[in-house]
Amino acid sequence: MNPLDAGIKLCSFRGGRLYVFEIVCNGVGTWYYMACAFLVYLILRHKNAVLRGIYVLCFIICYLVLALTYSRSSMVSFAVSMGMLAVILAFRHLPLHRNISKAIVLVVLMGLGTGLAYKSFDLSTTLMSEISRRVQVVEQEMVPDAQNNEKETGKDRITQQKETAERLNERGFSSSGRVELWIAGIKALREDPGRILTGRVDAMDLTNQYIEENDPVQFERYGDRANHHNAYMDFLMISGLPGFLLTMCFFVILVIKMIRLFFIVDCSITLEVKALTIMLTGIMVYNLFETAFFDNIICTTVFSMVSGYILIYEKELRGRTSA
Repeated sequence: MNPLDAGIKLCSFRGGRLYVFEIVCNGVGTWYYMACAFLVYLILRHKNAVLRGIYVLCFIICYLVLALTYSRSSMVSFAVSMGMLAVILAFRHLPLHRNISKAIVLVVLMGLGTGLAYKSFDLSTTLMSEISRRVQVVEQEMVPDAQNNEKETGKDRITQQKETAERLNERGFSSSGRVELWIAGIKALREDPGRILTGRVDAMDLTNQYIEENDPVQFERYGDRANHHNAYMDFLMISGLPGFLLTMCFFVILVIKMIRLFFIVDCSITLEVKALTIMLTGIMVYNLFETAFFDNIICTTVFSMVSGYILIYEKELRGRTSA
């Protein structure tokens, strides 16, 4: 329990997934994804072996915590980031002089790095679940015989946690209703076409109503949704087409500058600066499936600060090269 407020737990497991400060597991997942990304930055920046060892240990811990949230959105962001990390390391240390060689390395490492990093969560979550199961078994065996009911309850909880972990790992790439939600959101625009220009703050009201009327099976399963599970779609629904286009202009400009920093061949540009583009990419990928830009102030703050740094750095870089 939180010693400052007995009503809020520091962490807990609900349905087999990790919650921190009572925050939903997907939100927690992005915290620890960003922590992993920052630790990659620190590992690349500092050459001291002791510091690097500490950062690597912290990275492993954050990775395992991320795994225990079972947040596929955060896992995908992490996996894409690891693929990009493999690419920038290869571009810096391998003698790649031809564009065709760089293209092959890019495709191969992004594919392998992303795929292996994502699949690694199956192993890590299974390992952590097994460790948790064994610890709880030992704890239950230490319960006095007079407390048989408590023992049986503990055994049931252990079995449930194991089954939950297996079920969560078997979800694969199912959208969990996201695709149907996105389609319903677009179709709901026909009920209020003026919203395309003006937007609507309570954008989910119309989408939820459309799903309730036209897809009662999905509505019964998920109920009222709080958002469209896609930040870019919510930009369109809330701010209308003009606001959406302005927002997308910013993202396009940012992505262009990120690509320039990521691929530029200049030893004066350190690997840790390139690693910041990895973090921004991961956050933008995460927002394809969640709405962190709207309801995760930590994620939005980090993204804004790092984006500002990248924009300024790239502008100064252009100034140096043109001079």
